[in-house]
Amino acid sequence: MKLAQISVNRPVTTVMIFIAMVVLGLVSMSLLGLDLLPDLEIPAVSVLTAYEGAGPEEVETLITKPIEDSLSTISGVDEVISVSKEGMSAVTLKFNWGEKIDEIINDVREKVDLAKMRLPEEAEEPVIFKFDIAMAPIAIIAITAEDSYPDLQKIVDDEIIDPLKRVKGVAAATPRGGLVRQIRVDIDRDRLTALNLSVAQVKSALAAANISTPGGNLKTGYKDYLLRTPEEFSSPEEVAEVVIAQRNGIAIKLKDVADVRDFFKERTYDVRVNGRKGMAVFVQKQSGENTVEVAKRVAAKLDEIKKNLPPDVKPKIVLDSSEFILASVSNLRNTVFWAGFFVFIVILFFLRDLRASIIVALAIPTSLIITFLLMWLADYTINTDTLASLAVAVGLVVDNAIIVVDNIHRHRQKGQRPKEGAIFGANEVGVAVIASTLTTISIFAPIIFVGGITAIIFGQFAAIVTMALVASLFTALMLVPMLCSRFLKTPGVHPKKSVLDFFYNWGEKFLTWTEDLYIKFLKWAIRNRKTVLVSCAVLFVWSIGLVKFVGTEFFPEQDQNRVTAHYELPIGTRYERTGVVAEQLQKIVENNVPERKDSFIRWGVYGSTEDVQFATEEESYKGFLFVSLKSKKQRDASPGDIIERLRKITDKIPGTAIRFSAEDPLQEMIFGGGGKLAVELYGHNMDEARAYAESVKSAMAGVEGVRDIEISRKEEKPELKVIINREKASKLGLSVEAIGKTMETFFAGSTATKYREGGDEYNVEVRLRAQDR
Repeated sequence: MKLAQISVNRPVTTVMIFIAMVVLGLVSMSLLGLDLLPDLEIPAVSVLTAYEGAGPEEVETLITKPIEDSLSTISGVDEVISVSKEGMSAVTLKFNWGEKIDEIINDVREKVDLAKMRLPEEAEEPVIFKFDIAMAPIAIIAITAEDSYPDLQKIVDDEIIDPLKRVKGVAAATPRGGLVRQIRVDIDRDRLTALNLSVAQVKSALAAANISTPGGNLKTGYKDYLLRTPEEFSSPEEVAEVVIAQRNGIAIKLKDVADVRDFFKERTYDVRVNGRKGMAVFVQKQSGENTVEVAKRVAAKLDEIKKNLPPDVKPKIVLDSSEFILASVSNLRNTVFWAGFFVFIVILFFLRDLRASIIVALAIPTSLIITFLLMWLADYTINTDTLASLAVAVGLVVDNAIIVVDNIHRHRQKGQRPKEGAIFGANEVGVAVIASTLTTISIFAPIIFVGGITAIIFGQFAAIVTMALVASLFTALMLVPMLCSRFLKTPGVHPKKSVLDFFYNWGEKFLTWTEDLYIKFLKWAIRNRKTVLVSCAVLFVWSIGLVKFVGTEFFPEQDQNRVTAHYELPIGTRYERTGVVAEQLQKIVENNVPERKDSFIRWGVYGSTEDVQFATEEESYKGFLFVSLKSKKQRDASPGDIIERLRKITDKIPGTAIRFSAEDPLQEMIFGGGGKLAVELYGHNMDEARAYAESVKSAMAGVEGVRDIEISRKEEKPELKVIINREKASKLGLSVEAIGKTMETFFAGSTATKYREGGDEYNVEVRLRAQDR
């Protein structure tokens, strides 16, 4: 082993090498991103298709089935999950962990293009979503307002969302809640019938009256004029004056058959923030961006935004993912620091040499800082996984240095000169140190090659421990011998009384006593070999038997200062009734959770399928409650305690199923968020499958510790089917399509045209009056 010889004989070169590596390591540490978990590529792709006004059966037959059939031919698909709900289809493909999703998406896009030819013309363009941990919001901004509430959505869009989207690292800022401005044309059915007009005529007249079309060029004399017909609506009042038809020379205007109002879209979604009317904005970061840095930029931008808002508009960050990340990182940093400190104390106690202890202790930060350089080269981030691996590495990286220092110390006691003692001492144990390090690495390295989610989650853990051990090996064989040759004092030379003399003498007596005790125990063990072997065998078997009493879970429960609840009423429940339960839950939280900081609750259907994290969970009968808690230092109750406290009260709300959780959204995304245990039933007869599912649910309800049991396949929403007599319809000059479109406009409403004002577009919505529906 010539490493020790080179380092001892060339101290300046050795110091410069390690200083360079430490500087690069410190720079790398500042460049490493901060996140909660390592970057994960979730092996799932979802295809979302909106088909407004269609029922679940229609969606399943006309949208889901064709897409599902096409996508199921893609190789490597582990599972296909489809959801068909009112107005929306979601088909999700799950693959094995480690698959290259970017390559698979190209195949998915090709299959979707083929399936589109079989979809109804009215269906919207299918949207492909690649699941990413970046989809989980890093911040939720709650905005409340009083006088400005009617204009809150426009204020939020213009003054909050647009600036946030321009923040570096922000991928999306998604609004929820508020009032949507709309020119409402509420048809009076009796007046429309009396004038023998159809809703199709109304829509056609509106579209024809609101146009701006180019007319080419007119050349006259030396001039060339551009021709245009600028006949778009200039004010909401003009909409009411549109002529629908002529009767006996009299113009029938829109206002004669409908109430025309510049108002708001009929509400199907609402948000309450701390019991007050408001909106929520969900902020997502770009994939690969530093969560903490992006959250800081969002908070800084929000402080700027507040200055331009009306006085009664109050935005507040109610969820900041960076807080938990920073707290976790801080806790683990403290763990690493105290681990290093106590390692130094133990070394000092056993070596009883301050200089030798300092040399050994220097190996810890040196090895860890070099590890940061290797982490940066491997494109890792600082997260709870990597910091936990560094905490484990603290106890491992010091071993090599202790062995080398102790052996050099022994050679010096034999009278060898500093350089010779350092070289011979390090060379003598060099092979043993390398073998020991490789043995330890062999324990962790296989995790990297296991495959699946285990390798993805814990692969970085194993890789970083390996990096730290390699760094500690070179530190022990190069830096430590050089420092020992320069700074290790000559044994037996005590020029003056030291403060540590008392400590040295006391330690010597204690170690002598310990050694004598160990010798006595060893002699007893040699004399009683059978007793020792049998005792060890019994202890081993007993310990194996105790394994089943040790709890097992993939991720430990963590206090993230939050409690969430998904609540659900019977299918088909109206949005208004769901809102009544929302108010009940809000009051329960206000009266029974003194540990809360903020809370917001949302319910209903926002009417947009562009966001996959919302599209599959929003229904008129569903809602979501979020409660942010004070820090752990400011409260005694854990999120689990608070959930149990709330359960005792919410269980009394009739007809409402509530699923509480304290999980991180990332974990819910990775593992599905449906619960820690799932029983899957397969079959072709859905009625029988439902009956079996109810039986399983009843059986599991009697199992101790099981809560929030839920059947994933929901009952169908109540529906009234309109069966058309085609013969009679034909005699009346009506087509099935015309009847269907009229019914859709009457009850669901449809957009006849757009009204433009100040660069914004607003729907002109035609629908029956509420009292006629």
